Amino acid sequence: MVTAFLFWGRLLDRRDTMDWLGFFNARIHRLYPVYLLSLSLVFATVLISSGFHVRESFGSLATTLMQWLVFTGATPPLPPDINGFQHTWMLIAGVTWSLRYEWLFYLALPLLSCLFLRSKNYMAGALSLLASLTFVALYGGNEGINVKLLGCFLGGIFAAHWVRNSKLSEISRAWPAGLIAVMTLVATVAWVPANSPLTVAGLTVFFIVVASGQDFRGCLTAPAILLLGEISYGVYLLHGLVIWAMFTQLLPGITGQRFEPSIFFLAVPIASIILVLLAIQASLHIERPGIRLGKRHHKILMNLSNRLAPAR
Repeated sequence: MVTAFLFWGRLLDRRDTMDWLGFFNARIHRLYPVYLLSLSLVFATVLISSGFHVRESFGSLATTLMQWLVFTGATPPLPPDINGFQHTWMLIAGVTWSLRYEWLFYLALPLLSCLFLRSKNYMAGALSLLASLTFVALYGGNEGINVKLLGCFLGGIFAAHWVRNSKLSEISRAWPAGLIAVMTLVATVAWVPANSPLTVAGLTVFFIVVASGQDFRGCLTAPAILLLGEISYGVYLLHGLVIWAMFTQLLPGITGQRFEPSIFFLAVPIASIILVLLAIQASLHIERPGIRLGKRHHKILMNLSNRLAPAR
């Protein structure tokens, strides 16, 4: 929903001036650096847990690595096991499934721009159609793509149009709208089944109010909350590793038959603090440098494109 809101909104603002080469270059440099860090940690964990014994052929390991890099595998939506390590996906809490949907939306954007925003960049639209069909062919089987989840993109797109209407945005920033949004969110989470279309509708109501600038009396603009927003991608990719290490290596068994509530509820905030500190370092030393590198690469690509362009 956030993805659709951000990038559909960018399309609404730029229309035919959208730089698609720059867009995809920026997305790669935004998503992959921290993901490669998490993937490296996953491989290191598997090797250590395996006693550094290679249990599969190097060809099989290379294939598995490629499947993790492109968010696919033999049993979508979960990535495949690595080197015989059962349920490897638990090391990252299985979160890579959502990156698959991210890339489907990115690939489809030029086509959607031509169909619904009257973009005249037909070459980009044609390439987008080809890429989208290829993506669906590769990932569509074995429940690789859940059509119901695509409704979340529609919620973000609807929000992008909503916030560009000054009157609607003003209404959403008023306190009654904030109250309705919170009540809707609580009701959706508490009583609506996760696979129901009403779930997307309820989340969309809350999202629209927040996207319009409703800060719930400063709660969403507090420095700590803004920091968590800045490092959220690192939290998203690294929390599985922290939880796995805490509850299977440092405190094995406390979540099983020997469950100790006091130890568990003490371990959770400690794991959260460790995770936030790791995510901050990932943001400072990997994520932000990756974004800056993407900008430099974009300049190089633009210079190359200008040189190769035929003289007018």
